[in-house]
Amino acid sequence: MVRVTDLAEAEVLIVGLGMTGKSCAKVLSPMCRKVWITDAREDLSSLVAAIEEAEGSGARFIPIAETANLRPNLVVVSPGLAPVDERLLTVRRAGGEWVSEIEIASRIARGRIVAVTGTNGKTSSVTMAGNILKRCCDDVRVSGNIGHPFIEAATGSTKDTLHIVEVSSYQLELCRTFSPQVGVVLNVQPDHLARHRTIEEYARAKARMLGKMKPESTAVLNRDDRLVEAMANITSARIAEFSVRFEVVSGTFLSGGSLVAVWDGIRHTICREEDVALKGSHNIANVLAVSAASIAAGAGPEDIRSEVVSFAGLPHRLESLGEIGGVDIVNDSKATNIEAVLAAMETFDSRHVTLILNGDDKGFDYTPLKEAIVRSGTKVVVLGPGLRRVADEFKKTEGIELKRTETMLETIETGLEMTVPGGVLLLSPSSSSFDLYENYEERGTVFRNEIERKKNS
Repeated sequence: MVRVTDLAEAEVLIVGLGMTGKSCAKVLSPMCRKVWITDAREDLSSLVAAIEEAEGSGARFIPIAETANLRPNLVVVSPGLAPVDERLLTVRRAGGEWVSEIEIASRIARGRIVAVTGTNGKTSSVTMAGNILKRCCDDVRVSGNIGHPFIEAATGSTKDTLHIVEVSSYQLELCRTFSPQVGVVLNVQPDHLARHRTIEEYARAKARMLGKMKPESTAVLNRDDRLVEAMANITSARIAEFSVRFEVVSGTFLSGGSLVAVWDGIRHTICREEDVALKGSHNIANVLAVSAASIAAGAGPEDIRSEVVSFAGLPHRLESLGEIGGVDIVNDSKATNIEAVLAAMETFDSRHVTLILNGDDKGFDYTPLKEAIVRSGTKVVVLGPGLRRVADEFKKTEGIELKRTETMLETIETGLEMTVPGGVLLLSPSSSSFDLYENYEERGTVFRNEIERKKNS
């Protein structure tokens, strides 16, 4: 294993010229004897600027076909590439210790780490935790899968630094020693199964960070999720649970309409459920998880209360865009799996909803969503070609009114026609956006911009 004290003599190969790879090149080039960077894509024409940026940091670009001739001590692999990807066979011949950016960043980082993973709710939870802990700690750095690589946040950290890190299953696959002081698992729902094959394998990837945690650390686990609850068996850390259904011995839960924490045998009321700015039981669960993690990291009930009653969420996550003709418009473009859509629908379960679906067909079983749509009388608009199978299946189902569209503007106009005044037009797509858009942010931004144009027309 390459320790941080060994980096000065290390030769490193970075695989991937995305944000993570460029950040690794920026941080590791001054620290290591030699750094190479490569990419698995065949067409490199779109990567000219990225290659120049990486080489400007001190790394040397090398075509992936030539990497077998290298003998790196360390290979840092992009989270977008599965370790078993056939395009990495040449890299594998080069040898060296394979790690993720999260792993090498944790070796560089000083201070404490609060790591948050889960299928849904990670980014909002990490943002909320960062805001809470900034109230009681001087040097709080929020990073990871949220869009700011951990390795950059780790640079220049001290023993007093508190890192709040969003970690994905892809990043955890190549973690060997990553051991946060507080580790949070929000939930595990079917997603990324093309890479992880089964939900059990996906859960094992999420649980990797718990296995290395020490007894003085705290694992914050979802009591209401059987796969997460079972992770208590694989960690030596202290267990703090959170639940919207049960009272727990140590952790956070709902009781009599209040969010309650029990810590070291002492019971604290955080706030009333009705005072939490984020609505919906899934959001209350995330607030409970963040509360437990924040207490474990040193925050008090008042620090938590001040944040959760004011934090209204992030763009593309049940983001209110106002109303048109008496119809409320909600942008939930970040909902890229079925469980996220079901949670969004539950938020509006007493209202008429027209649901916009869009994205690639990731092979999900849409039966739970189909049943929820029939039960609630939700109408559906399917945007783009990606979910043709799902649209055809829904059209054959009695009780579902569905229309298909090709553009976002057509989708909005169709959705508004289908929705009664007082209802909700909800973009909650259920899948990745790659059939029409670069990512969920672009999809949500296009939706927001078209809504604004519609309001002003």
